[in-house]
Amino acid sequence: SPILSPSAALQKALGGDFGELDELSEQDLAAVAEHQQLEEELQGLDLTGIQALAYVLAAKCGSLRKAFKWFDMNRKGRIAQVAWDTGMCLLRIDTVRLTGFQPTDIFGMIDIDPRDGLITKSEWKAFFKAVEEGSLGDVLKTAAGGAGQGGTLADRSA
Repeated sequence: SPILSPSAALQKALGGDFGELDELSEQDLAAVAEHQQLEEELQGLDLTGIQALAYVLAAKCGSLRKAFKWFDMNRKGRIAQVAWDTGMCLLRIDTVRLTGFQPTDIFGMIDIDPRDGLITKSEWKAFFKAVEEGSLGDVLKTAAGGAGQGGTLADRSA
């Protein structure tokens, strides 16, 4: 929807075209700085795809558990496609650039049992289980601002 779509200047900046930075609000400039910080961290850690998504969500929300709660805006224990799309817009996450996947594709990967247009907490946990249990678990704690990393993503990108 046009109301939730980032401005053309913000979309270009998130995509790496910084020619229109003077047209961005302070909030949009902060989003661009965070996005650049995330890209650098993902490259440094050699994270792509779902691992990159987990890292980005942990960095933005504090943990994958908190990310689920953030997307579950009405506190019903499930995330509808519209809440997912809205959330990605509000978080200003360019999933294609950071993970290689469209937001709708990611939603479809998580919403599998049953495929009903809703992501339940159990689907969320199952999807990210391998990521959290592997060596990425410590990396996610770092993404959330732990292990002397300078606090939140906003702090690190300032």
